[in-house]
Amino acid sequence: MRQQIKVTQGTKDTLNKKAGDVFENVLEKVEEKTTRLKNKMKESDLAVKAKEKLGDLKTDSKKLFSRVTEKFPGKN
Repeated sequence: MRQQIKVTQGTKDTLNKKAGDVFENVLEKVEEKTTRLKNKMKESDLAVKAKEKLGDLKTDSKKLFSRVTEKFPGKN
């Protein structure tokens, strides 16, 4: 059963404005959270790349240390 409720145009306008404001606030929050998540994802990608580079550096430094100790065996 559906009832028709008569509402003045001013009330309709007010309700529509409030609904629009709520929608805009929700949209802003979603955009903010999306931006934060994208930034975290970028930071995470950078962290992974940094770990890879550190691993490469560690491997290279071990190789260099081995080469130096081979050339100068008594200088440990």
